[in-house]
Amino acid sequence: MAIGGFGPAVSIAAGGHTLGRKLDGTAWGWGPGTDGRLGNGDTAQRHAPTTVSGLTGVLEVSAGASHSMAVKGDGTAWAWGNNGQGRLGDGTTNRLTPVQVVGPTGVTAVSAGESHSLALKNDGTVWAWGNNAQSRLGDGTPTAG
Repeated sequence: MAIGGFGPAVSIAAGGHTLGRKLDGTAWGWGPGTDGRLGNGDTAQRHAPTTVSGLTGVLEVSAGASHSMAVKGDGTAWAWGNNGQGRLGDGTTNRLTPVQVVGPTGVTAVSAGESHSLALKNDGTVWAWGNNAQSRLGDGTPTAG
């Protein structure tokens, strides 16, 4: 079944919700909007794709369990949704719309996990933040951080 009104799409991601990127560089979300994970400014469930607010020039999207991420053509990483354990990387609370991740620049790829986030930079380094339970961050420590 084709998703009405969404296309042409160039990438999609599924987690606790669904995200997609269109050819025009816009990001779209649908499914449960809990904690703002759809990035459209509210927490309502969406039965059809809705635009992620204020985000253009998107190259890639990633849908985690309760948060979302995107990388833009300028090498910046963006996140929104549940910020428990610092998974959004901006040092604040839950976000209903995208906020730029503090720290890494020159980002080429992102991945939103269950309670942590990752960014791959153009120099080949990987950055991680959020919940470090079970050593998710790969920093050699098994503690949250």
